[in-house]
Amino acid sequence: MRAILVGSLIVLASAGSTAAQDAPLEGSPPGDWRPGPPRGPLFLSPMGEPFRGARDGVAPHDLWFDGADTDHDGALREDEMIADATRFFAMLDQRKDGEIDPDDVERYETVLAPEIRTGSPGGGTPRGPGRGRGGRNGPPGGPGGPGAGEGPRGGNDNGPSGKQGAARFGYLDYPEPVTVADRNLNRGVDPAEFAKAASMRFAMLDTNHDGRIEKGELPRLRGFGGRPPRDGGKDERRGIPQ
Repeated sequence: MRAILVGSLIVLASAGSTAAQDAPLEGSPPGDWRPGPPRGPLFLSPMGEPFRGARDGVAPHDLWFDGADTDHDGALREDEMIADATRFFAMLDQRKDGEIDPDDVERYETVLAPEIRTGSPGGGTPRGPGRGRGGRNGPPGGPGGPGAGEGPRGGNDNGPSGKQGAARFGYLDYPEPVTVADRNLNRGVDPAEFAKAASMRFAMLDTNHDGRIEKGELPRLRGFGGRPPRDGGKDERRGIPQ
């Protein structure tokens, strides 16, 4: 009888653990992602927000775009890009103290988007800044960490795709798109820095400089129904690996 009772408790505990893992975190992004093991293709928005799999047949990069396009006119404006970044900032700022600090970054890199720490196809493990409240006494950390700065990003030679970390899953070549927004090198990102990063990334993606980004203007992503360009140009360099 005791053996049966113990066995039942083990089964119930296992079921509870599975349910907890499958439940989305409070304030989770609209993409169909879950903490824990990767589920389906991953897309990281220009600000680093994870979107996984597909919902109702919509690819993850379209889930991001359609959500950020608040007036639903089929194009993103700079103010919409900044508003989307502000929403994601609030999700990352767990203490609601107006700063993405090293603890928030740790959560981002280990819970929300753990794939960015798994290294590039050729190996390597990009790491963000170390833990610790505020983190103002330490030096800038790792590839793509604080102090890396905004601006056009080329891949490095770590693996066949020349990409590291988050750069493998989005439009821009930032190994860590959150910490790279730290412009004053204090190992924390404030709302003004994040908004400035959103503005600069909008300009990078607005390739025809008309103040609007349409879906067809964005780099083609491999793995979501698009074919990589044949000429191996910059769209190929920015593509998501199959």
